[in-house]
Amino acid sequence: MTFPDEKGTHHSTKRCSSKKKKRSIPRFFIVLSLIPVALSKEQCLVFWELRTIPIIFGVDVVLECMAIGQSKDCFGSRIFKWSGGPENDLISFDNRLLYPKKYRLIYTNTYSLVIKNVTTKDLNVTYACHCGFHNFEDVLKNVSYTYHSLEIEGEVLWNANIKLFANKSKINEDGKKYYGKGIWSRRLLNSTMEFKKISDEERFIEKEESNGYSLTITTLQPGDSNMTYRFEYSLSVFTDDLIVVKNTHQEGKQTDVYVVIGSVIAVVTGVSFCSLLIIYKKWRSNTAKQNDGEIKAKVEEPFVRNTDIMKMPEEPEMKTSMI
Repeated sequence: MTFPDEKGTHHSTKRCSSKKKKRSIPRFFIVLSLIPVALSKEQCLVFWELRTIPIIFGVDVVLECMAIGQSKDCFGSRIFKWSGGPENDLISFDNRLLYPKKYRLIYTNTYSLVIKNVTTKDLNVTYACHCGFHNFEDVLKNVSYTYHSLEIEGEVLWNANIKLFANKSKINEDGKKYYGKGIWSRRLLNSTMEFKKISDEERFIEKEESNGYSLTITTLQPGDSNMTYRFEYSLSVFTDDLIVVKNTHQEGKQTDVYVVIGSVIAVVTGVSFCSLLIIYKKWRSNTAKQNDGEIKAKVEEPFVRNTDIMKMPEEPEMKTSMI
């Protein structure tokens, strides 16, 4: 056993341990820096959907990109961009377009790409939406909706709660997983106007249930009737007409009001008639008494003879002359 060997071995071992420590420090910080990215991937879900169905050549097509998750880590503080298309190139970066003649952006609560004057070259190619470190890509294909009827639960009456239900078993997901909660809208019955999205969250309650999606209309009002309701999810559209056929609650209230009004009118009429009858009887009685008094007074009045009036005029005497 020699000291130089031991010292040399000792020194070499020390050098190796110090190198390991130096290398482990940056790796530790790299791992720490990757943790927020891994967490943000769990908290942010990016996907795009085709909003103009079916696709008609020569007409604009809208691809709507959405990000679901915490607002700070998902939509609010991230930079969006589109890529792909026939050229498989970057299409947009945030609110700037590389091909403004072909594309247009709708940058509001969503990040939508508008493909102008769509042609066959724009189909069957990949489009990708990016949100920060997250992205979703899919092939744009010409698809069509499948139509179903909504289920109406509850008796359709004024001021009642009505539930519209779309069954999940009828939703055509085209072999893919679609995200989002669907879109509820409505328009006037037999109207050609576009469906207007329902935004009143106080009276219209949207809910995702285990077997479908529901919309509850609380305290049904006249403006909610004679309307066509629509629920759009993925490639499936559910529609139905909501019409109030029988209004038991309102009819009952109206009947009660009419009964009260009729009773009041009958009472007022009866009282008025009785009052007029009493007044008429009193007037007749007073009139009869007055006439009786006048007749009695005339009967008791003494008879005065006017001799001058009653005296008959005397005939003039005829004078006779003797011949």
